[in-house]
Amino acid sequence: MLFDSVRTALKQTFVERDKIIDALLVAAVGRLHVLLLGPPGTGKSALLNAMGAMSGLTTFRYLLTKFTTPEELFGPISLLGLENDEIYRIVDGKLPDAHWVFLDEVFKANTAILNALLTAMEERYFDNGHFSGHIPLITLVGASNEQPEDRTVAALFDRFHYRFWVNYVSDDSIADVLLGSIKVNAFLTPGELVSAQKLVESIFVPGDIVEKLIQVRRELRALGVPISDRRLKQIVRNAMAASAVIAERTEIEEGDAFLLPHLLAEKENDLRKISDVVFGIFSCDIIKAEQLLDGYLSVVNDFYDSVAIDPGAVSVGSVGKLLDEGKRVLKKLEDLDKSKAVALKKRMGGLRLFAQKLAGLDVGGSGNVKSSAAPKVSPMTYSSGAPEDPVHS
Repeated sequence: MLFDSVRTALKQTFVERDKIIDALLVAAVGRLHVLLLGPPGTGKSALLNAMGAMSGLTTFRYLLTKFTTPEELFGPISLLGLENDEIYRIVDGKLPDAHWVFLDEVFKANTAILNALLTAMEERYFDNGHFSGHIPLITLVGASNEQPEDRTVAALFDRFHYRFWVNYVSDDSIADVLLGSIKVNAFLTPGELVSAQKLVESIFVPGDIVEKLIQVRRELRALGVPISDRRLKQIVRNAMAASAVIAERTEIEEGDAFLLPHLLAEKENDLRKISDVVFGIFSCDIIKAEQLLDGYLSVVNDFYDSVAIDPGAVSVGSVGKLLDEGKRVLKKLEDLDKSKAVALKKRMGGLRLFAQKLAGLDVGGSGNVKSSAAPKVSPMTYSSGAPEDPVHS
């Protein structure tokens, strides 16, 4: 498939970022915007740079501060224009000239920048005097170290279709980050991307998909999570349709809903309840595999958290039970989605090594746990690393 080589190359390079990579590809085809929220040093910039390089698109990136001026993003005022009593900007090499835009610390935009961004993101239009008109923007990716609380940027937050909360890579995969390198070895030409975008409008939307989306909307509204008419339409006509194009299908299927929680959640704490509703209504092998993997990784992360609080509390039985459950989940994943099975094997391998270091356990390749002399574990022997948020695996 056209997008497979790009997706595979990115996922091999950026571990535990599978969903974000899938969303970036869907966003590029569906002309959607993506927001990444998380601390610095989580690879947000590197991933977006690689995505831009692999797509062959004209790119623009900038780090915003409260002192950033419109000239820095949109170009300087033309002196020649002023001589002729005209006011317009020279946009060459600036945001209005780019297909792929990355704005770091996007919510630090001041009012003058904010208004122009809202119009550019929603209408693909830039007010530039005599040269006003539509701009080639496909996808704007924003990043921020924290979720905005200021109501003045609420409209900008709403313009981002996908929202991801990015955490540091887990201890199980950090070796891949330390020893790996960023290599761009697959490409998607602008012509191929444009061709894919043109197919989005022709994707058929089955009636049962519409009914399930209405049910999702109804159940989430009862939980205090409203879905606007505009966002629901974008979910169907842009996000799910683009997902079908990437899969080289002519109609939407239930599996195209696997990123739906990230199109609906406004807060990280809402992701779990939204996922429960969405995946309780939409059901297919991809979604079942997603649920299984996320559920197990949630338990693993809880284990890591408890060890961080009290390293001496871990027991042979608790680790063995965790690994035995992992084996059962792994067997199911191998039937549902082999890529998810591979991801779980990596995490289980890390768990075995973690357990050995932490509590002096002898963990065999079969997953069975044998007790060696069980020493008291000193907190000094534990090397903390932020565990992965399961919704971002």
